[in-house]
Amino acid sequence: MLSYADLTALIKGNKANKELMNFLGIFDLHADPAQYQVPLYYIVGEQDRQTPLALTQDYVQRTTTPEKKIYVIPNAGHMPMIDQPALFLSIIRDIKSRQENGKETE
Repeated sequence: MLSYADLTALIKGNKANKELMNFLGIFDLHADPAQYQVPLYYIVGEQDRQTPLALTQDYVQRTTTPEKKIYVIPNAGHMPMIDQPALFLSIIRDIKSRQENGKETE
């Protein structure tokens, strides 16, 4: 049985999702220039069906940024931090190292 707090949370969640879906319905990734003044790193799951790797690669290729890199996590979907936590953490450490050293590491 739902409590009053559960019902309130459900209503608020539905409202937030509706606003998000309205925004996503009009959002156009190609409408604005893809120019950044900061490094750009994407961590993507190889099997992500919500944000396919090919779309990420296309977008990153269009960007102008001081540094950019796509990290692809094998055997991971839309939530690579859950599917492959050790590998995800390793990537975060690599990004941190890149920033501390001011250059790429491989």
